[in-house]
Amino acid sequence: MDAGAPARQSTPHREHIAQLTLAAILVLVLPLALASSPKIFNDGDVSWHIATGEWILNHRTIPTADPFSYTAAGQPWVVTEWLADAIFAALAGMPRRGETTRSSGRGPSGRGDV
Repeated sequence: MDAGAPARQSTPHREHIAQLTLAAILVLVLPLALASSPKIFNDGDVSWHIATGEWILNHRTIPTADPFSYTAAGQPWVVTEWLADAIFAALAGMPRRGETTRSSGRGPSGRGDV
């Protein structure tokens, strides 16, 4: 080793960059990894979140009364996950790889109401 060369030491700036990089990886990659798991959709709440998100996207507002249930229809409802619900609905409506948006010419009910 050259006696005149400065020793390479870890600086606080370098450690800060490493911490930010790790945080960015966790924030960006971990949710994608979890969402790609098929087990994530075995939870019954996922369909309710997607339905709520579709309601939000269709009505362009956040519901304040329960529009879905039979026994509590119209009762006050606070949707705390409204942004995630709208994102889930938007992502659920996207065509998957290899699918087309109008492959059969039929709407969701299968009756041709596209």
